[in-house]
Amino acid sequence: MRMRKFYRKKTCFVVVFAVLLNLLTVTGMEKAKAAGSVTSVKLNKTSLVLEKGKSRMLKATVLPNGARDKTVTWKSSNKKVAKVKNGKVTAKAKGTATITATTKIGRKKAQCKVTVGIKSATKIDLDTNDATIGKGQTVTLKATVTPKKANPKTVTWKSSDPKVATVSKNGVVTGVEVGTVTITAHSWNGKKATCKITVKTSEATPNPNEGTPSPSAKMSISCAGAVNGVLDEKYGMYGTQQSQGIPTLSIPVAITNAPIDAACYAIVMDDPDAGGFVHWLAANITTTDIPENASISKASDMVQGVNDFQKTGYGGPTPPDKTHAYNITVYALKSKVDLKNGFSKSQFMNVIDGKVLEKVTLTAKYVRK
Repeated sequence: MRMRKFYRKKTCFVVVFAVLLNLLTVTGMEKAKAAGSVTSVKLNKTSLVLEKGKSRMLKATVLPNGARDKTVTWKSSNKKVAKVKNGKVTAKAKGTATITATTKIGRKKAQCKVTVGIKSATKIDLDTNDATIGKGQTVTLKATVTPKKANPKTVTWKSSDPKVATVSKNGVVTGVEVGTVTITAHSWNGKKATCKITVKTSEATPNPNEGTPSPSAKMSISCAGAVNGVLDEKYGMYGTQQSQGIPTLSIPVAITNAPIDAACYAIVMDDPDAGGFVHWLAANITTTDIPENASISKASDMVQGVNDFQKTGYGGPTPPDKTHAYNITVYALKSKVDLKNGFSKSQFMNVIDGKVLEKVTLTAKYVRK
């Protein structure tokens, strides 16, 4: 009987010991496994901008430092745009791709967005670096990307404070509240240019670059070529007067109640729906009644700039996708400007500094059929 009890106790002891030993072993293995596990992975870049044919190395950091296996695999979401091998990203074609690094242990992931362009922009210039508008008023900024072969040449726009002024994807700035903001144009590869926008009440003094208006002047303009705010088709892409596919029959403009001390007038016609595409630049006009086709028939009575068709003179509306609205802006100037045929809009804006007595804008649509 005593021997039987002894063996029972001994058996219980062995079982308990085996269970404890197993628990210790499992716990130790779990601790060892936890000590070597991966919690995350990070890349040294979350975005890359590359020209076609260029390469850049991405570095993956696997955490924690004590992870027993820091191996990662690399994958591109679009190998036609960018391929990756052992972290080396090579740009193949224009577009975007996402590069993903995945850890062998835990399948943790980190990503980098890659943007590929054909030719990098080296500089962006804006047609003005300082402008003043009233609440509810607009100004269209135009960005010029250098070099001409930069691809893509599109820019993105951003306002430092949309509560003061907003900016559209086409560079149209709208005053919202009184204050000052910075509008920035960004190229695809990170180049940028800025413009300071001051928003005042609608009765506020215009931008010093536009001079001081005559207190008694209430200048207005009209266009006989527009009915109910729509331009006649003959002034644009559906017109019969064209040169190398560019409409050349310029619109008629009549100026009334001009400042008494105005020495001449200037016209800027652009398309805010196409990023401020310039259709007509003309200055040193001495008449208040500018007839149809004056760009050609009265060319000797004015100086004309280069439009965005890269031609001197008028280039009518050719909306590529839908009906566009066009701004026709007339400046009353206190003196003639020192410009020759072929000037740019930026040159025009610089040379009228302090010469503007009054500025009026008329908006008219050109209907795309």
